[in-house]
Amino acid sequence: MDKKSYEGIVDISDQEHEKISNAKLATVFTKKEKQIMIIAGLATLFALINFGYREISFVLDLVLLMIGAFIAFIYVFYQKSKRLKAYKLLIKEIVIQKMFEKNFDAVKYYPNQGFDEKFIFSLEMFESGNQYSSNDLMSGSYKGVGFMQADVHIQDVRKSGKTTVVVELFQGRWIIFDFFKEFNGEHQVRKNHSIFKNKKPANFFGRKLKKVSFEDSEFSKTYSTYTSDEQEAFYLMTPRLMQNMLDYQNLTQGEIVFGFKDKKLHIAINDNTNAFELSGKDITKMFLKQVQNDIDVIKYVIDELNLDNDLYSK
Repeated sequence: MDKKSYEGIVDISDQEHEKISNAKLATVFTKKEKQIMIIAGLATLFALINFGYREISFVLDLVLLMIGAFIAFIYVFYQKSKRLKAYKLLIKEIVIQKMFEKNFDAVKYYPNQGFDEKFIFSLEMFESGNQYSSNDLMSGSYKGVGFMQADVHIQDVRKSGKTTVVVELFQGRWIIFDFFKEFNGEHQVRKNHSIFKNKKPANFFGRKLKKVSFEDSEFSKTYSTYTSDEQEAFYLMTPRLMQNMLDYQNLTQGEIVFGFKDKKLHIAINDNTNAFELSGKDITKMFLKQVQNDIDVIKYVIDELNLDNDLYSK
């Protein structure tokens, strides 16, 4: 991508652009790696052609030759994948971080870190599987409201004999906002889907969260609300907040869960996406637009949900 293509989106210096370009060039096979693959390929072909010989010693030599060729292939592709990973990490550290810094204050970005597993599971917003990963931890502030976000992936891998079943429990973006409005209870607002989607965690039924309905029929049709304090839920869920939650659902097709706990607002979007991951090698306008959309979602939530105001808006 030409440096001019960044203009109006993010400011990249000539040195940074050159650094990205050089990292991209390094993602192709080197001359030495190509030579290794050619030799390994010829060795494999020779071994396969001559594998019909019955002399044990010769057959053993052929097996060793094929093993050596296989190791050579693995080594070459491993080195190439390392350079590709370094290139994509550089894009995150330069392009994505600068885009966030352009829109927010006090930005900190840790591409290889994420939310702690015990912390996410303790919220009990989704099932706790036996496979967990999280990365692209980002924090910052907007209009004085702090936020953190990361990609979260939760799976439950079940093995029975030779059969392995992988159940996807959550894959998407988890955003945490400071919520200055005072509340002491715990509340969850879950977007309604089919009975098999966005379902409550299995241990949810043992908790002291009760379902509550509101007079707004459209909101109750779209979301199900559970609370530990019914009176506080009616105080917290103002007409404006409910309308903004209805508007927010149009920004994503994912399974949304809003969680209110410990003076924080959690928005978990289960949409099978992985933010900030470049597809291929080119930094396209579509990629930059998607990152900007992720930025705009944070702004939208803080602006429309009035998170910078510690008074309850009616």
